[in-house]
Amino acid sequence: MPLANDGSGYWQLTTDRVKPGDNYTNNTKRVDPVSQLQPQGVYGPSQAFDSTVAYWEDSSWINPPIDEYIIYEIDVHTFTPGGTLNALVDKLDHVKQLGTNAILLRPVTPFASAPDQTPASNFLFVVQDSYGGPDQLQHLINVCHYEGLAVILDLPYEELDWSTTFPDKERSETAHRQHLVQDALMWFRDFHVDALVLAGIHGLPDTDCLLRAIREQTSALTAQTGRQHYLLTEQDLTLVSRGATASKRREKANTSSASAGQIQPSTALARNDCLCDGTFSTILRDLFEREADSATDNAFTKLLQTYHNTDTTATSQSDYELLKLRAGAVLVDPCIPTLFMGEEWGAFHRFRNATHGDPALADVAPDQIERTAANKPITELPWKTLNESQRQTLYRYYQSLTALRRQHPALYHLNPNQLTVTYQPENHTVLLHRWHKTDHVLCLLNFSTDKQTVTLPEFGAPLQKLLDSADPAWAGPGASPESLTDSSQISVQPESIVVYTTRH
Repeated sequence: MPLANDGSGYWQLTTDRVKPGDNYTNNTKRVDPVSQLQPQGVYGPSQAFDSTVAYWEDSSWINPPIDEYIIYEIDVHTFTPGGTLNALVDKLDHVKQLGTNAILLRPVTPFASAPDQTPASNFLFVVQDSYGGPDQLQHLINVCHYEGLAVILDLPYEELDWSTTFPDKERSETAHRQHLVQDALMWFRDFHVDALVLAGIHGLPDTDCLLRAIREQTSALTAQTGRQHYLLTEQDLTLVSRGATASKRREKANTSSASAGQIQPSTALARNDCLCDGTFSTILRDLFEREADSATDNAFTKLLQTYHNTDTTATSQSDYELLKLRAGAVLVDPCIPTLFMGEEWGAFHRFRNATHGDPALADVAPDQIERTAANKPITELPWKTLNESQRQTLYRYYQSLTALRRQHPALYHLNPNQLTVTYQPENHTVLLHRWHKTDHVLCLLNFSTDKQTVTLPEFGAPLQKLLDSADPAWAGPGASPESLTDSSQISVQPESIVVYTTRH
């Protein structure tokens, strides 16, 4: 069946001779660049899939405001023993009980099976077959919405090689843009994805024009469906919302809306003084109306990056205290917090490397399987360890943190104008003061391995303790006072966080 050149870089044909489930290819063995299913790998034949026949039961689902997200990041391959999207469904109760309300799926698109093959990230419309394929992804999102969980999809733009997809250079730029716009629309329209993270988009040509086109098309989709979608683009260790380019990172945001259908193309970067986690992921964050413009902001970020980049596992009491401190720092910071699968019980686990050598592919040679430092293949999370006493305590501690985040207006309102940060480099402490109307929250963070004395600012009201990572209730070394007067001093336990409030 001959294909016709439509003049935009695509060769296409509409036919009823290909049915869902049929394999197809062409006489040059080139893969369909908009294939949705590759059951024999990314260099085998494509398989026809009808993404419009899914039975959706999420008509009453409302995507929460982006600043209310508490995100749980998941690698499908290593999250469960089955390593499939259906197996992930069985763990949604755990994610929900943790107190998170959104899951971020690391790329579900396929991976090249050998180093010398074309980067598989070019196949942006495909769901990895070993994960269960596109129908399992639709089912997962359907269940997530029923359970009150938003779904964010990570799209790998870092390794795009357009020369293999659009060899005609004269029309390549237009074709690239159309390809990416249609890809974003497909996930929003046919899979009901709530948000997309476009990783590595800063390396693409004319990013501003691309994001504007995605925004406009998504606006039209939102007008038809009433569904709200978010688009986040990653630039270095900072996520910029749709419509912004690197050159506009320090402009003021002209809207606080997080809807792809409402945001303006000139919106800029959010603050730079939110937490960044370079080991497991980048903290997702929304737009704010100021830039990081003080030395204390930068010092705060650098200090926390240093600790977050430490490969820590809970093998000692000191490690355990540091884990609780890191978790507390993420949940009280004015950013959109991201937790990483297993960290809530101290089971930090390596994510699969989404390139060649993925053990999920059947044609991978044994010597290509990615291995840990102990030379052991990467396996699923050790779920059995969750039943251990100390890990159960850590899990409940995480639950208390997410509950604290949801219950206090000073924490869930991400207003950078209602925030002060005081960093004391001589004793490695941070005093974070956040407020909303009459609700004030004071967070004392001690990153040193010794007790440190911190002087409190004047509030004109007594302070009541909300959370203390060093409390014996969390297997800590000793609790801080339950209440304090303003302008008093407090001795903070090593590697701990204490949170106080003025609200009764």
